[in-house]
Amino acid sequence: MKTTFILTILTFGMFAFVQHTAAQDYQQWHLPEGVKARFGKGTAHKVQFSPDNTQLAVTTTTGIWIYDAETLQERDLLAGSEIAFSLVYSPDGSTLVSGYGDGEIRLWDTRTGRLKHTFQQHTKQVVSLLYSPDGSTLASGYSTGEYRTGEILEFGEIHLWDPSTGKLQHTLKGHTKPVYSLAYSPDGSTLASGGGDGKIQLWEPDTGQLKRTHSEHKHAIYSLAYSLDGSTLASGYGVYINPNGEWDHTIHLWDARTGERKHTLVGHTNVILSLVYSSDGTTLASADASGMIRLWNANTGALKQTLASTGHNEGTSSLAYSPDGNTLVSAGSEVQLWDAHTGKHKRTLTGHTASISSLAYSPDSATISTAGRDGMIRLWETNTGKLKRVLGTGPSTGRTNVSSLAYSPDGITLASGDWDLGIRLWDANTGKQRQTLNASAVQSLAYSPDGTVLANGNSRSEVRLWDVHTGKLKQTLRGHTKQVYALAYSPDGTALASGDGNGVIHLWDAHTGKHKRTLTGHTTYVFALAYSPDGTTLASGSRDRAVYLWDASTGESKQTLKGHTNQVYSLAYSPDGTMLASGDGDGMIRLWDAHTGSYKQTLEGHGFNVSSLVYSADGTILASGSEDGTVLLWELEQLSVVPKPK
Repeated sequence: MKTTFILTILTFGMFAFVQHTAAQDYQQWHLPEGVKARFGKGTAHKVQFSPDNTQLAVTTTTGIWIYDAETLQERDLLAGSEIAFSLVYSPDGSTLVSGYGDGEIRLWDTRTGRLKHTFQQHTKQVVSLLYSPDGSTLASGYSTGEYRTGEILEFGEIHLWDPSTGKLQHTLKGHTKPVYSLAYSPDGSTLASGGGDGKIQLWEPDTGQLKRTHSEHKHAIYSLAYSLDGSTLASGYGVYINPNGEWDHTIHLWDARTGERKHTLVGHTNVILSLVYSSDGTTLASADASGMIRLWNANTGALKQTLASTGHNEGTSSLAYSPDGNTLVSAGSEVQLWDAHTGKHKRTLTGHTASISSLAYSPDSATISTAGRDGMIRLWETNTGKLKRVLGTGPSTGRTNVSSLAYSPDGITLASGDWDLGIRLWDANTGKQRQTLNASAVQSLAYSPDGTVLANGNSRSEVRLWDVHTGKLKQTLRGHTKQVYALAYSPDGTALASGDGNGVIHLWDAHTGKHKRTLTGHTTYVFALAYSPDGTTLASGSRDRAVYLWDASTGESKQTLKGHTNQVYSLAYSPDGTMLASGDGDGMIRLWDAHTGSYKQTLEGHGFNVSSLVYSADGTILASGSEDGTVLLWELEQLSVVPKPK
């Protein structure tokens, strides 16, 4: 592929840092067309301090957030439709570089926030970026692949660029898997690379020649770091070592001159994703995919401290020390700051959340509740976007994946379901937990229209019906043979629909629990169900990418809506029954005419799965929750898909 170098002064939607002065306005920055507001800043991935200690950059699913490193106020959002998988500041701090899944590298002016250059050589993910100590070279590591004889063959490459001209200086080939990590020796004489093939390769940067290979690792090396004096190279990895299910998650400290192993650090319980030395060189910090952060004596390898992180339930993917040595920052859905000397937690940057698995509008549309993989339930004020309350933070409640949310019809109670903690009933006004229903492995929730029964589907192929006043189990409906991912009550409360992992939908008499009929047509998981407001149609969305419309009384298939290019995770009818919205795994929302089934419009704004959709009571707003950690409020009048009021 021909190397491209584009010099661009970005004029579309990018503003200088000085133009963003009010932190509370960040929910309005760089919104997709038709979106009224964004709740949440997205799931955090990578963090970096600028060399002069004035900026903190965070890559997320909504773009790159720039914070003032001292006040931690938002300064700007470098917007993009995809997440930056790698991030690095130039040594002089004038440039911030980000790498993306399509192989593009973007260079940003840190003073103005404008895009300066873009480089692109591959169409595959840029998984690592690093400047040489003198700033004359930018190294990029890739995950690339070819399709041959029915098999995808991965390999890794390293490119060395002149960052001032965009000229490709060298291409380093040798890894047989993606290059996940790069590290320059402090004097710039050696570039170390770690790959999915378990090899550490040492390169001569000026010539691109391979100097030495370490191959003691058996699996992917996700992190490398040189000590400040250049005498030690640290490597972190996670490897499956035998059929008995044993894993080896160790850190190796190597003599950088001889290549001999000096120490092996043991204690992590998952893949080690990040390694960084403290500014004074005395401490090595490490983080793994379970969220554990450990601090080690850099000279002896002795464990100094384990940081009690409770905000990185999706793993700690990145660590960075501030240049002044006082702060350690970690990213793993949330962004947390720690006192680098004591290990004490200092602060969590607000707004960054884990993947959103469920979304619920209160009946009066005044509140939007979200829940996700971090075990937290967040209540947002719809009009202002203000975070009103966070539920589930107490030490007695634990922190597990909240899979589903449902408001009672009167809006007084919010129900949440998760794998370990069962079903919890919360006072929607005070946030206090009222009751716990002794359920387990909860996958889905639905209130009956009269609010007297709460149904849940679980991973044991059951549908359970609970009396919400007494908290007692009324009935268990059996007939599914796989997890029950979706539930929906008919508007009149006479029928309950349930969909499972085999693509089967069962219709039950909601009062007696008697099985009425089975709907078949989907070939795999049914993730979403929704009744039309008049109760005549049941819509279903599946992993097979189709939306089926069923006659609710006969169970016959009426129509199949096709057009999604990924699995359909969510469905919602507009309150007047004229429109059906469906969300998929590509982050796309498709709007359909509910009567004719004709396609109307696609809403693009999320970077990952649209896991939940819900309309406001008046039908003017469509709220979408996504695994990118954000909620978008779509103003349908602006999009001309609902009649404007007279």
